[in-house]
Amino acid sequence: MGRKLPLHPHHHQRNPRPGETITISTKFERGNSTDEKLDWVKDFHPTCLTYIPGSATLTDNNGPHTIEPYLDIQPGFIAADFNATSYRVTVKQNTAPATLTAQYNVGANCTTDGVALQTGMDYSGSLGAGNYSTKGPSLTVTNANSTTTLAPITNAKVGQASTLTATVAPAAAGGTIEFKDGDTILGTAPVGANGTATHQWTPSAAGAHTIHATFSGRDGVNGSTTTAQVTVTEAPVTDSTTTLTPSPAPRSAPPPP
Repeated sequence: MGRKLPLHPHHHQRNPRPGETITISTKFERGNSTDEKLDWVKDFHPTCLTYIPGSATLTDNNGPHTIEPYLDIQPGFIAADFNATSYRVTVKQNTAPATLTAQYNVGANCTTDGVALQTGMDYSGSLGAGNYSTKGPSLTVTNANSTTTLAPITNAKVGQASTLTATVAPAAAGGTIEFKDGDTILGTAPVGANGTATHQWTPSAAGAHTIHATFSGRDGVNGSTTTAQVTVTEAPVTDSTTTLTPSPAPRSAPPPP
């Protein structure tokens, strides 16, 4: 996302997803011929964004400058102290803008219900201070995409149980997997913390089968589906042999005396 402020805000990636990294930048430009030195800049962001250590830089005509360790990192904002750095930032009309850039990780706790999340900034310089903490621009976090995969299904035989295993990424508990053989629903299983769900399938017919695994989705994550082709063979027939053992002939009764 990006900002551009008059001593202008600007944002890259206005619709990020949980787990993604976004960049927020603020560009300072002078609209008149009076130079201004920056003393400090405070960048406000939603608390569900986590600052990535070492990513904050200030770029001017001399190139990029690191800001840490002169950066106060707090939930909801970072504040750069340019009075403490080894360089001073002077903004000049048309010839010497300055851009503060920082990166953030989008947390899974960011709301994905379409609510715009506010960003902003304050600054202080040699010509005074500016308060833009609620001036935006805003960002709207959207659901993360998921992928679902089926483990290979081998040696499937009629009348014998096979385990269907589906894995969802990103992995987390929540949502369900519906397993189908063609259009026939085989069953539904919950997705565990490792992202997997299993179902026992006993084929009733030999031949080619199309197995579908469909993830329902969960909070902040879209659903997904996958298919696999499985060949089911007939179960082997076991030959049986019956052995008859003749019974001994009954003894004759002895003749009477």
